[in-house]
Amino acid sequence: MQYHLNGFVPGNLQQPESIRNKKFPPNLGGISSEVDVLIVGCGPAG
Repeated sequence: MQYHLNGFVPGNLQQPESIRNKKFPPNLGGISSEVDVLIVGCGPAG
């Protein structure tokens, strides 16, 4: 977790900070609002 100590900044650092800080609504184009199974997680256990 070294990146937390050094001030990790997510996103594309080649874009100006004013653009990176904007919150754009996600494009949910053809995604259904209902699901049969939802799996959430990451890593070896997910």
